[in-house]
Amino acid sequence: MANAAPSVIIRSRSGGVYSLSFVSAGKLLSGSLHGEVSLWDLRDQRPDASWKVSDETVLSVWALAQGQQCLSQSKDGRVGLWDVELQKASWEVVEKRSYRPEQDGSTTKSTIKGRTDTDASDVELGKITEENESGRVGFHCVFGIIVVGISHGLIGTALIAAMGAGCMALSRALRNASPEVALATVWCFVLICMETVFRFLGAHAHAVPGWRHDQGFKSWCLLESLVCGDVLNQPVRNSSVCPISNAFILKGLAPWISFRFMALKLISLAFDDLWSYKELPSGVRNLESKPELIRRAETNLPPEKYSWRYIVAYLGYAPLFFAGPILSFNAFVSQLEKKQETYRGRQVITYCFRLLLMMFGTEVFSVLWWYRTPPTLQMDLCGPEDQVILEWVASADIAEHAYYAALLTSFGLSCQKLNGLTCSDHQHENCIFDELSIWELYLGMHVRLHFTWLTLMILWRFGRFMSLADGVDCPENMLGCVTFFYTFEAFWRIWHASMNRFMLRYLYVPVGGKKRSWLAVPMVFGFVAYWHESTGFLTRPAWYAWGFLNAFGVTAEKALATTVGRQLAKGEADGSWLACILVFLGKGVGPIFLILVNVPAIFYENSWRFYMSFFNRGWETVVLLGTLVLTFGCTAVLVDAFREEETTPQCAPLTSARRVPEDLAELELQNSESWHGR
Repeated sequence: MANAAPSVIIRSRSGGVYSLSFVSAGKLLSGSLHGEVSLWDLRDQRPDASWKVSDETVLSVWALAQGQQCLSQSKDGRVGLWDVELQKASWEVVEKRSYRPEQDGSTTKSTIKGRTDTDASDVELGKITEENESGRVGFHCVFGIIVVGISHGLIGTALIAAMGAGCMALSRALRNASPEVALATVWCFVLICMETVFRFLGAHAHAVPGWRHDQGFKSWCLLESLVCGDVLNQPVRNSSVCPISNAFILKGLAPWISFRFMALKLISLAFDDLWSYKELPSGVRNLESKPELIRRAETNLPPEKYSWRYIVAYLGYAPLFFAGPILSFNAFVSQLEKKQETYRGRQVITYCFRLLLMMFGTEVFSVLWWYRTPPTLQMDLCGPEDQVILEWVASADIAEHAYYAALLTSFGLSCQKLNGLTCSDHQHENCIFDELSIWELYLGMHVRLHFTWLTLMILWRFGRFMSLADGVDCPENMLGCVTFFYTFEAFWRIWHASMNRFMLRYLYVPVGGKKRSWLAVPMVFGFVAYWHESTGFLTRPAWYAWGFLNAFGVTAEKALATTVGRQLAKGEADGSWLACILVFLGKGVGPIFLILVNVPAIFYENSWRFYMSFFNRGWETVVLLGTLVLTFGCTAVLVDAFREEETTPQCAPLTSARRVPEDLAELELQNSESWHGR
């Protein structure tokens, strides 16, 4: 007798299938273990519709009215009649106590009948969840308006409201457009919004005669200059001579540079609404096995969730408003309905305790080692474009104390060196870069990179902690110490991880993903470079040099990994000593490149002077680079050994922040086929 083979195999994306009901010969209803009902087309083996009916297992599902309606019974005592086309409940009843099979001696049919006869008080209990959700959304909606108003003033609030409305109108107008047209249109609209805000509302520093040094640099935006004119050049506060400069009119308590995060929210809002309308499935493989936050972000919401209440709550959500981390619209709204379940109360408290320890350690470190310079000295020695060098000098001073044992000699930063602080040729003949040794130059950059990593980690984790306390999870940034990563790809996955995930979903994969990495990678870094601007396109050219260097590094790394990298990995596995040496040198060179390509993000227009001073030291540069290659290579070998141990079964309980998260790697490995199939 021949073995029987199934003619159709369907796989549920929301866990195991518990109940089935045929609608017709080609249509099938299923209920899952995670409370989802799906309508399947057996010809293409894909669900035509899926919607959430409960938080518990769907015990039974029946097709009614020739498949136009269905009846569901779930383990938590819910019975609902659903419109299959709209995925909305015609009515729903919830029993007071949870459904327990051992207490249910009746048939399934009588159970349904008994629940439909529940009295009015039981029916009201079915509205509790909806009322709680409505109250939570209403609170965040009102509070969001207050946050935006306080942060950006009356004019700013009206401008953000207009941009949000325009973004939603654009999304609705593009519902029948091709994916390429929709992608280009939404991104162009948001870029125009960003340029308008940065160009007209971004603050520019100006040298005003008579302005006291201890007040910092006097600044005003282009719009203030157009309205009020030359009166702003007087050594008085802007609000004294310009009416629109008064508090909470043109701007609020937050600088307009924070609008960069608002722009990302507009992008997420537009694309999530557009993809939900088209009922496009996620392109992430094995979505049901991914962490809760990724499942929430990749799951489309019902059309009614893209209303103005949810949009206002999302745009003005206080914990993530000023600095992130970045959270998509789908993930945020789904957590308004049902709070995150990944972290319990004790874990959130532990997270807070670790954050406080980091803040305390950073404060102690800053007080003990930070180089303090009087405000008048800062103003006399450099202009706004050179102010950042003072912070780097502090990093070099930290290096001399914290890394004293690693130095060949003791280097004191004297006041004479500070006299040549600025590197602008039109102000001073000498640059402080030329006054420092090659070791001081490198250690200043090394410590500055790590200090930036620590301070940003505290900033981002504070925002994440506040959102977790509210029941809203968001991606974790700074997933590991930068010392433990020696490739561009791994570095950017762990540095601003939420930005990495955002760019993968809304730009990298839609543009072409892995198949067009030569185009997608430069576009991603080009936007990120512009995203760091605060006063308009090309007002900080150094950011675009930074973006170019990183895009080149990532692209070259990908090309080498698919060619030379495979051969070296094979040779290393076979025990080839030449391959082992080349791999070791590659791991040692990687961190040096990562530090050097980020110089434009530190010194801006003075970056070229840093490079000239660093590489124009002859044998000193050669000795330093050779020492660093050996040091970083040995560090990489040790880190890889630890990672290998962590993957073994006996070490399974250990968790590590040094490994690149597999969910991020999986997201990037997807190509553009699934997206263009939309």
